[in-house]
Amino acid sequence: MKIYKAFLYTILLVLIQSLIGLLIGLIFRQIDPNSQVFYDHSLGLFRTFAQLTGYLIFFNYFWKPKINWIQKNDFKINNFKVILLIILIGTGYELIKSPFSDFNNLLKHLNKNNLINHSNYFNHFNIEWIYRSFGVLIIAPIFEEFFYRKYLINNLLLKNSKILALAVSSLCFSIIHFETPNNLIPAFLFGVGSGIIYLKTNKIGYSILLHFFCNSLWLLDVVFGDKFYNYLYKLEFNSTYWIIFFSGILLCYLGLKKITKAKTFKS
Repeated sequence: MKIYKAFLYTILLVLIQSLIGLLIGLIFRQIDPNSQVFYDHSLGLFRTFAQLTGYLIFFNYFWKPKINWIQKNDFKINNFKVILLIILIGTGYELIKSPFSDFNNLLKHLNKNNLINHSNYFNHFNIEWIYRSFGVLIIAPIFEEFFYRKYLINNLLLKNSKILALAVSSLCFSIIHFETPNNLIPAFLFGVGSGIIYLKTNKIGYSILLHFFCNSLWLLDVVFGDKFYNYLYKLEFNSTYWIIFFSGILLCYLGLKKITKAKTFKS
């Protein structure tokens, strides 16, 4: 696969998902345009049904051979040491994200302006959060890893080096996480780590596990993370704050280094 095709396929996938989501929204709007319940359902279905259907449509028409994009071996994650290393990497990744997600406050700190305390303002689980939880814990880990790691990396490797395939697939992955510019670098770094794990193990199941673990930590952050974010806020980017950040880098580095140096993986 040529590099430009990786970006075109990513854009095409997003367009398919967006069109399905738009159709869902129009249907619910016709039922009752003023209903908050219908709005929550339409938004939830966009994050779940539209995303899932988009991937299935793409895989059916573009992945060759069509019926073999999932293989039994993909989910044989039977190396306990690698599983522990993935938990180590995922924990480190969560610690790395703070300066990027709090980049606006970092700029305020450098300019000696007042910081804004972070809060998720989470009250309770509702229908929207049920949809969102299903999307981030099931659909995203499985289908994003199949597309951005197994599909893109494998096809990019046919005409490009491993480094270039890894970089391009990670950049495509970061593009779909453009909720805010602050997400781009963390998403890219995650893509690199997940891609390295896939290239070494040749099993997408380990990448899916990493994705699931990181998304689980994100969900826990949203529900219970205010105390941690308040703690970071009170640090005001002092030395302790940066020790936490560099500890995350160290955990990721050690975990990935151990995985890349592992000799064999069971089939």
